[in-house]
Amino acid sequence: MKIVEVLGYPNDKGLMPHYHRTKTLLNLLGIYKGLKSPHDKVTFKNTLKGLYQNGLFINPKNLSKKFIEIESCSTFVPIDGEASPEQVEKVKNLFG
Repeated sequence: MKIVEVLGYPNDKGLMPHYHRTKTLLNLLGIYKGLKSPHDKVTFKNTLKGLYQNGLFINPKNLSKKFIEIESCSTFVPIDGEASPEQVEKVKNLFG
């Protein structure tokens, strides 16, 4: 993008939103690739569902170790319905 700006080429009005979506997707894929355990990968995917699906956040410190080992995701449980704006903000804050 910097080369295009230096050369003075005009950008299409839809380019920047697409560029930012692509950059975000690549960052999220990099995070996912860096996760080591299958449990962490499932937790990551379930937490991403919080951007569009209603759910409950659970504090894993309140759960027994056996439950955490058995359950596929112990931090976010998706439930029926659309995500609220407050929930979307909470998920965004989790990912930085």
